[in-house]
Amino acid sequence: MRNTIYIIAVFILIIFQVGVLGPLHLTETNLPLVFVVVAAIISDFDSGLIITVTAGLFLTLLSDSTVGIVMLDFLLTFLGLYLVVNYLIAKEPNQIILFSSSASATVCYFVLYIVLASVWNFFHLSNLVVDLKYIFGQQLPENLILNFIFTYPIFRYFILIEKLFPKLKNA
Repeated sequence: MRNTIYIIAVFILIIFQVGVLGPLHLTETNLPLVFVVVAAIISDFDSGLIITVTAGLFLTLLSDSTVGIVMLDFLLTFLGLYLVVNYLIAKEPNQIILFSSSASATVCYFVLYIVLASVWNFFHLSNLVVDLKYIFGQQLPENLILNFIFTYPIFRYFILIEKLFPKLKNA
C-alpha cells in the first residue's frame, strides 16, 4: 500500500510539472528529482529506491533521450545522496541540509547525464548531442533556481503523504 501511494504521488508530481508548469514555461524544473532528494533525506532506503525507480521510469518515458539514461541518472544520484546524507552528515533534517542536498543533487544529475550520454555515445547506443555551453550556461542555472523554489513545497508534500499512512492503517 505504501509503495502504491508513493507511485501515485510521483505520478501527481509529473502531471503537475507537465500540466501546470509546462504551460507557464517553467519546464526547466525537475520536481521528481526534488522528491527523490526529500526521500533520500527522510525515508528509508527501500522507499527511496521505489520513489527513485518510479520517477526515473516516468521521466524516461516522457523524455526524448535514450532509454535508460534518465533512470540510471536518477539511481546514481539517489545512491550518492543517500550515502552522503545518511552516513556522512548528522541525521538532523533541517533546511540547510534540505536545500544544499537539492542543489547538489541537481548539479550531480546534470554531470551524470553528461557522463552517461558520453558513455552511451561511445558504445553507439545513442546519438545524443551534448551541448555543454547550453547545459551549464542556461539549463543548469534555471533548473537550480526552480528546484530551489519548489524544494520546500515538495518537502511539505512528502510530509503530507507520510501523515497519510497511519490514517490508512486505521481505516
